[in-house]
Amino acid sequence: MPSSASSRKADDYESPANILGEPYVLKTLLYLFDHGSSKKTDLYENVSRNLATRHRLDAMSEAGLIDVNRMGNVTLTIVSLTDTGRAVVEKFREIEAIMAAHQFRT
Repeated sequence: MPSSASSRKADDYESPANILGEPYVLKTLLYLFDHGSSKKTDLYENVSRNLATRHRLDAMSEAGLIDVNRMGNVTLTIVSLTDTGRAVVEKFREIEAIMAAHQFRT
């Protein structure tokens, strides 16, 4: 397994779900779920702007969570959730609801 998280590929993880533990992956999925397909620059501005972002998006694409599509001859890149990515976010939201309900009982 590579030592740098920024250079990891989807198949470098022991379990496909381990990619969710990488910084900003879940935040990116939640952003796309709430905002729909977005320009890559919008993700950089609203989720994370660092050297690992491009590699993280590549790994998320390889894992089947997002689609990354370059539009025409310009530098516009659109990122959107796949059906798998949407299902992951929906399950995460279910987990959030379970945890919130527990919090109100204690």
